[in-house]
Amino acid sequence: MTSDRGQFSLGFSHYAPCPKNVSDDVIAKAKAKDDALRAAE
Repeated sequence: MTSDRGQFSLGFSHYAPCPKNVSDDVIAKAKAKDDALRAAE
């Protein structure tokens, strides 16, 4: 039917909330990195 010429597309659907434990970990690592950079100045 398609002669092996099927087509599809992929698009962004939506954002989903980040779990609290993941966001807390990311924020803590970013703060630690910022503190280390400030201490090095």
